[in-house]
Amino acid sequence: MTIDELKKYDGKNGAKAYIAYKNVVYDVSDSPLWSGGEHEGEHHAGVDLTEELAHAPHGSEVFKELPVVATLEGTTKTQEDRSDAPQPLKSKLRAWYKKYHPHPATVHFPIALHLFATGMDVLFLITPTKAYALGVFYSFFVATVMGFVAMIPGILSWWINYDFSMARAFVIKLVVSIITLLLGLVALAIYYENPHAVYEYSLEGILYHAIVLITGLNVIILGYYGGKITWGYGKNKTLTEENKEAVSVAKHEKKVSQNSSSQSISILIGGAAGTGIATLEKILSDAFKASGFYIFSTKEYMSRVRGGSNTTLIRISDTPLQAPC
Repeated sequence: MTIDELKKYDGKNGAKAYIAYKNVVYDVSDSPLWSGGEHEGEHHAGVDLTEELAHAPHGSEVFKELPVVATLEGTTKTQEDRSDAPQPLKSKLRAWYKKYHPHPATVHFPIALHLFATGMDVLFLITPTKAYALGVFYSFFVATVMGFVAMIPGILSWWINYDFSMARAFVIKLVVSIITLLLGLVALAIYYENPHAVYEYSLEGILYHAIVLITGLNVIILGYYGGKITWGYGKNKTLTEENKEAVSVAKHEKKVSQNSSSQSISILIGGAAGTGIATLEKILSDAFKASGFYIFSTKEYMSRVRGGSNTTLIRISDTPLQAPC
């Protein structure tokens, strides 16, 4: 199969959805992660994803369960064959970044410390003691410094992994990060100029506490859009449309009376990322659907860098479902 032929299988208008990886063409038509020929609103069927997978949050293990339909023609060497060729600086940096994850490894410190400073400041406003005031200042000071440290690999990632994409999530993260850093410097300058201002109802005191509280909100925004970059938007999908990727509703051959009593059970599957949780969820869901039950499944991803536990909750019922339990 050539590249031009592969483009025809984009999952649109009833066409099959094919993707290529290292010269092998896979069929993703039946995968719930490729609904409509799209994955996370960022990747599209009908293309070669070999280069894109280099900075994806997962590895090539996702292709193991997919059916192979063809070999991609038009290239003479696989990715491994090209590994001995000289690599440009950007490719080397991307490989280094994928191995060490400097931005995710550093950004959690300012987020946690800013939130801690916000909580301490609330306690200070309720009970203005020296211990709370010092706790706010020192945690806020380290949070501001670490925020600057985290911005450096963040900008590096923006360049090598996303080619300075101007998508909404990147723009919001950049603007909010700069605002948070500048506000942090202002608050630190106020404290160094007059440490007693934090106890006063002066302009400096009000501004200092306002900045501490605002930056706590800012890092929540940064964390939220960081998750959007990692897992995608679903490309302008509504909440209901997003749920279609995680929720499977079996079609009953007979109508169920609304007055009839229903019974349901929930199964929670948990474990480390990559250990087959999604595969087990698919097997169970397909089995129960084939038996005539209604299924509601939802996933929770906890591992953002390395390790951690992911969970999938499956609820099975003899009547239609609209929520987990």
